[in-house]
Amino acid sequence: MQQVGDARGKDTRLFAFADTIAARNFAGTNDCHGWIGVRFQDHLRAERARFCCT
Repeated sequence: MQQVGDARGKDTRLFAFADTIAARNFAGTNDCHGWIGVRFQDHLRAERARFCCT
């Protein structure tokens, strides 16, 4: 939000999504894992909320 600052419109909200997955390889020698992260504003100019799941 600091990067866009005043360039953002007055009626805008923030939403960001990120995820990653590592699947088991054919030989089965690695660990599987994944995560998901979401940041959002539910009201105009509100503090951002964060959700992360691993």
